Amino acid sequence: MLEQLIKSYPEVTREHVLSKIDPTSLLLLRRCSRCVQQFVDRNSSSLTSSSPESSSSVALSTTQNHKFKPSEFASSINLIEYAIECGCPIDRTRFATFAARFGNIDVIRYLVVEKDLCEWDWRTTQKACEFGHVELLKWLLEKGCPINDFASIAAAQNGRVNVLEFLEERDIVKIGRWSPRALARACRNLHLNAIDFLLQRGCQWDDDCLFEEVLVGAALTKGRLDALEWILEKEVCETTDFWPQHCEYAARLGHLDCLRWLREVPKTKWDREQVIRLCREAGTDGSLKCLEYVMQSEEGENEVRRELD
Repeated sequence: MLEQLIKSYPEVTREHVLSKIDPTSLLLLRRCSRCVQQFVDRNSSSLTSSSPESSSSVALSTTQNHKFKPSEFASSINLIEYAIECGCPIDRTRFATFAARFGNIDVIRYLVVEKDLCEWDWRTTQKACEFGHVELLKWLLEKGCPINDFASIAAAQNGRVNVLEFLEERDIVKIGRWSPRALARACRNLHLNAIDFLLQRGCQWDDDCLFEEVLVGAALTKGRLDALEWILEKEVCETTDFWPQHCEYAARLGHLDCLRWLREVPKTKWDREQVIRLCREAGTDGSLKCLEYVMQSEEGENEVRRELD
């Protein structure tokens, strides 16, 4: 089918197929057939010569000199075989972890069980949790791959509630034994569903910073109005947990919706002059919109009236 596409629509293939393929996959594509190889050699953007013979030699040189990274070829068996043919070494202690990010059970089976090219360890299950690959995680555990607390932390950090549920169902994490670090990571990345999951199961915060401070700070940093609304809706924080510094922070970062919410919903107090100064210093489009909001506030209107009087 690819050969037919090349013969019938060479321009389309070059512009809309070759241009979208990464260098590693391009090298693998050359192996499909002689027709495809010649087409790639003639049209690869990395080739500077229009001569077919010169193009072929350049492509061959590129193949031989290409330095593969694990992230480039750990996703499929074909790529792994090709990389090995090109002399790429397989790190026995870490390569299974690189491959686990793609969630392909066949690849892990090929690497560890069938070919004994590398070994798995707790980092392999951690990587599966990080990317939410429950089926791979289940298979790894059935085959005896180790797992530890870093698995739940990685899942929470990336908002993988499906993994958290799996760990609970399999009794890998005991009731009431969820790591505080999992909650901390979920808060810093504002994965609200993961935070809710952990709080419902009694996960406790034991970081140096206040739980509310980290959560609110993360929401303001990213301009996540939905997170601020969620915090009050779920009664994670009280209205007294919002401080004047939060208004200043939102204004300086130019998050007008967050600043307006802080003032109008939890009725957060502010140092108006400080907010004005920070907005002017920032000078961004967002901070200038915040400045306009501050000047149009009730205090600003009263100030204008006094000047007119």
